[in-house]
Amino acid sequence: MLASLPQVVAPGPASAAEPMKIDETALDRQLFVTHVGLRYADPVLAQRDAVLSAELVGWRERNPTADAAAITAHADLMASRMAAKLTEDDKRRSAWELTLRLIEILNDTTNDTTRTPAAMASPTMLAVTQELVGVGRPNLGSVRDVVTNLRRSSSDEDRVTAVRRIAWSAVRVRALEDATFAEVWRIRYGAPRGIRPTIGSANLSKDPLLKGRFDVSALLAAAEDGNATELLAEAGQQFDRMLADLRTQTGQAIAKAEQLDAAYGAKTDGPTPSEAVRTEAEADAKGRKKYIDDSKEMITGLAQIVTFVDKDAGKRVKGIGDAAVKVATAINEYLPKIAGLGAKEAIFSLGTAALAGNIIGVVGALVPLFTGPSMEQQMMDQLAGIRDDIKKLSEKMDTRFDAIDAKLAQLLENTEARFDELLERQNHTIEKLVGIEQALFQLSVQLDTWGAEILAAQRTSQMTPLLNTIDGAVHHADKYDGAVLSWDDFWRAERDLHVGATVTMRAEPFVGPSPGSYANADVISVINRGGDDVFGPNGAIAYLDWYAATTYGHPGSGRQVADVANWNVLTGAYELMSAENPHHIRRVVADRITGLVNDGESLLDAHRHFSEPLDQTVNGNWTNNLFTKLVEGYEKATKELNGLLIAERDAIRGDRRHDMFGGVAQQAPAEGRTVDPTRVPACQPGSTQQLTRPTQVTIAKTPEIAHLARHVLPAGPVIRLCHEAQLVNREIESQGPWDVERADIQVTMALQVVWGDQTQRFTDWSAVMPAGEVCRRNRNTGVVGACYDVGHFLGQWDARFRTQFQSTAQQGRENGEVKTRAQKEVKDRLDVDIQRYYDNVHAQISNATTPLGKANVEVTKAVQLLQAYSKLGWARALEHDELLAMVLFGGEQLPADLPNRSPVVTASLLAARNNVRDGKAPADGLAYAGDCDVSDVPAAERVDPVSDCLRSLALHRTAVLADRYKVNSARLKHGEYVEGPPLIVERVQKLRMVRDSTR
Repeated sequence: MLASLPQVVAPGPASAAEPMKIDETALDRQLFVTHVGLRYADPVLAQRDAVLSAELVGWRERNPTADAAAITAHADLMASRMAAKLTEDDKRRSAWELTLRLIEILNDTTNDTTRTPAAMASPTMLAVTQELVGVGRPNLGSVRDVVTNLRRSSSDEDRVTAVRRIAWSAVRVRALEDATFAEVWRIRYGAPRGIRPTIGSANLSKDPLLKGRFDVSALLAAAEDGNATELLAEAGQQFDRMLADLRTQTGQAIAKAEQLDAAYGAKTDGPTPSEAVRTEAEADAKGRKKYIDDSKEMITGLAQIVTFVDKDAGKRVKGIGDAAVKVATAINEYLPKIAGLGAKEAIFSLGTAALAGNIIGVVGALVPLFTGPSMEQQMMDQLAGIRDDIKKLSEKMDTRFDAIDAKLAQLLENTEARFDELLERQNHTIEKLVGIEQALFQLSVQLDTWGAEILAAQRTSQMTPLLNTIDGAVHHADKYDGAVLSWDDFWRAERDLHVGATVTMRAEPFVGPSPGSYANADVISVINRGGDDVFGPNGAIAYLDWYAATTYGHPGSGRQVADVANWNVLTGAYELMSAENPHHIRRVVADRITGLVNDGESLLDAHRHFSEPLDQTVNGNWTNNLFTKLVEGYEKATKELNGLLIAERDAIRGDRRHDMFGGVAQQAPAEGRTVDPTRVPACQPGSTQQLTRPTQVTIAKTPEIAHLARHVLPAGPVIRLCHEAQLVNREIESQGPWDVERADIQVTMALQVVWGDQTQRFTDWSAVMPAGEVCRRNRNTGVVGACYDVGHFLGQWDARFRTQFQSTAQQGRENGEVKTRAQKEVKDRLDVDIQRYYDNVHAQISNATTPLGKANVEVTKAVQLLQAYSKLGWARALEHDELLAMVLFGGEQLPADLPNRSPVVTASLLAARNNVRDGKAPADGLAYAGDCDVSDVPAAERVDPVSDCLRSLALHRTAVLADRYKVNSARLKHGEYVEGPPLIVERVQKLRMVRDSTR
């Protein structure tokens, strides 16, 4: 912990005339490590052979008198075991997981007729174990270190390369003193790559593969001359070149990541990379990793030489170089993840959250470099370059990080701010550095929900003595000036941590509720840790097992297991304390550690039980009843919520069936339309005379908006046809004593829109047709002969005039005011209804006691259950399957109002209400509106633009979620991978390593 570090005072470089003291043995080993690494083209094979070589050295340490045949036989046995059990999928694992897997294979004697164990209980393999466990690395010395250690970070990469360093150094030491071993190792591992384990030191320093990258001879020449200034200047130039080369590799990796992301963005409905793309990305990353790994060893060698002259400068060369390597490695190892979107191979690549954790770890590891004298400008510039690479990554991948986990982009931005804070000035006080370190710690906690759970547990009285035990026993020598932990202190700490892990972590308040209260417990209260009697999913595994059995028909396992997060803390402390004190743990019976291993296996079994695939496929799907019904539960909840929204809308529009959100351009429903009559009444009231409707006279000429107005408005307009007729063009002619009056008949068919007591004529059709004689009078006698009014002639409509009308009538102009008024009346009414709808809906859904509020609570509950059970049952898939993570926790999360996140449903409806009040479209400004395709929402289930959008997203994302469960269930069934929280898997692996290496 930084607060405990003293200020380092630089001794200063040796004077020019003073011969320098070079640790030739240490330099020889480092140069041999570099020499070997340069000759492995494949990093996977290099790690495999390093582990096999370390084990072979260990076996030789245990069997110093064995002859060459015996050494060869053992080497053949371990190599064949490795060949039989190291799969192609294993080779795709991150370097850290691969290393743990390699050691696990060495100890796996299943189907091995000899049952020969690996030489774990040897000095070399103990050193490997201590490195992997973290001995000598500050990671469990305080509460903050406890939490930080839970997430694998950039320090894992250090441990991986350290294993190679231990292995190749051990080979070098053993070979120089053991000719028999040297020859066996040369034949098996050295000869295929041109490596002689006894090569002279002079030849190592002149290795041709170092040319242009690491000029050892130039450095040693300056050392021989006693010229410290010249040596440091030469080292500075070489370091600049090394970092420039590394940053070139980093830039290439970022460019490749950007290219892949542009083609295969983190979208549930985006394109999926082909196998060829995945293969190319893996090969590209593997080739770059080789260069990065070689650079790390060269930087380590350079730092070692600089340390002989200036300890502070050497420390900073190592620290800055490691940071550059870690950034390059993290980005490079992320490439297969992008190219493996949705594919099986992604299960074995670096996760997005792990990438963020690595970056945070890089910055955190740089903090101690600022505790010494002022840093030279050259080094500050180098650090600024690393910072720029991190910023470039964030800028290029910001959208992807947001999609996978909304907090990742912000975390990286905050990390950059802390990096800037480090670089803004050189002379930091210890207090200032501690503050930066604590800020970075808080960022790392946010990456893992376990961190929050552990911090909550710190408040319990039961945890306090256990934390005191950890603080007193772990890293004891570092804290107490090299003092060795006594046996009495060790066994007490061992007892407390063992009891804590096996007993305390199985009882309240860490696990619960008690079995007797299962039936009365509220499942959401249980999984939402928030108080002394609230446990969270990791502390409620037994209860959630019971709940899955009783609610979803998933067979119960009956396992009573510990609180996962805090069990991991205590066993991690136990593991590290034991590795730090192998002389003490040897006095403790192995069954004690085996008991912890068994507890870990029980935890893994409990987690795996939740995702265990079916015994028999159902329509090609291996997904078990638990997750099938959890998905169905969300589908049911969203459908019920949608049904209540429909009911609220229908309560407002009544029996009318228009689209309340369709605007004035929509068509009126069929039941709202006025149809053409067979006969047309008179326009004048009181007249009963009706005429057969001419074919061209039709209500269909009415503007659609008028039909809609008739349907939408409570007192909508009446649309009707009517006729008017009169005799026109009267003329009188004489026929003897008679004056005969002749005339035409003018018939007008009018299309009217009647608004209460106001009538608007939209258009009409009119024709003037000869009527003939209408009246005659005798001029001489005054007698009036036959005279006819217009009704007489209308009585002859069908016989005389209708056909003429149909062929001669002209339509009049259309009245635009009808359309204008109808549009205004409809819009005003729709606006009122829409406002009323959103007011009512938001008020109700925000109140958990209303039917809508209760339905929304069920939607939230369904997602919380999916999240809780997925965290337990699909821990590994969640870390590596980005599509699964996106719909459960990322940017394409199932729509719901979740705690500690924006309440998507209620916030969307509130935004819609406010938009409508402001005269905007309901969905205006909603971030996800552009992603909505409501075509997949059945017409009968559509209700309003915002709800339809949420429904569309729910349908699509639920389908994606169900498919990811299906895909991963099939992978489990076919043995393509094994589920279980990776941290617990690793804990079990490392506990076994500690047990086996200290016997």
